[in-house]
Amino acid sequence: MGHLVPHGVFHEFGAVLEAGGQAFVGTLKNSDPVGHGEAVEYAAFGERAPFVKSQQGAAFGHAAAGELRAGRFGFHDQRHVFHAPPEAEGNAGIGGFHQAIELGRLHRANFILLRYFERVDLLPLHSRTPIEWAHAVLADPIRLLIDHAFLEKKAANNALELMTRWPNDWLDGWVETMTGVARDEAAHLAQVTRILMRRGARLERVHKNPYANALRLLVRKGDAAEILDRLLVSALIELRSCERFAALAAASDDGELGSFYQALYSSELGHYRVFLKLARKFTEKRTLEARWQQLLAAESRILAEQEEGPRVHSGWPGTTASPET
Repeated sequence: MGHLVPHGVFHEFGAVLEAGGQAFVGTLKNSDPVGHGEAVEYAAFGERAPFVKSQQGAAFGHAAAGELRAGRFGFHDQRHVFHAPPEAEGNAGIGGFHQAIELGRLHRANFILLRYFERVDLLPLHSRTPIEWAHAVLADPIRLLIDHAFLEKKAANNALELMTRWPNDWLDGWVETMTGVARDEAAHLAQVTRILMRRGARLERVHKNPYANALRLLVRKGDAAEILDRLLVSALIELRSCERFAALAAASDDGELGSFYQALYSSELGHYRVFLKLARKFTEKRTLEARWQQLLAAESRILAEQEEGPRVHSGWPGTTASPET
């Protein structure tokens, strides 16, 4: 039968089947597409980042995932994804294999989109980014990558600035965590710039981020309150980036970018968690929770006010502030 089948078709079909069953998120260590292999792990806590259960937005995530499972977005039922359409019944040989491969790709797309809704449901954001946002910004991948590079640069600088700003006389785990975050963000910056260079693009000299600037204006002045707010704003930016990378991974047709954004989801999730964990070490639980909810609501409003465009934290008409704001 081998002489009837184009060279490589069995390998491609097998790869599609394997990809369809893979988990949506891999660590940078295991699935980094551009060669760097760090995992989200910190000596300060000696642990990897598990997924975070959200108390916000659960209704959205469950409803969206339910609609996807029910086929309300126009996808095939996954139980029948490898069945040929009626008009193709009886078609054998090369055409049948190509149809199976295409259906396998559709299965993988369904799987990734379903996992996107499930992943973002775990994040305690007060608003959700529609998948249409990701399709829109991916239409200009170079501008998106340039914005992303400056985002990673600022995140690395922020961690280095915070490295010597521990509260009180000392806080165990603070320096280790900040140096670890700075290392990760610098590595991500190197990855983004390598992708840009390979695509014949380069960075700009000047870049503005009105979203991050607006969040930093929320930081109160004065020792403990200022340090707490800086940690929480850092956690907010990582949290929203986590959601946006999940959307980009689900929407991307570019294999390199899709894999890159999948890996970044896991990394940003880890950074968000360690910033909150440090905050818990020197802040009373009720005080921390109250301030965190205030900033989550403010972040939702600030994001809704952003202009559209190919940026990681750009606005979108479907991204509205939560009722709490």
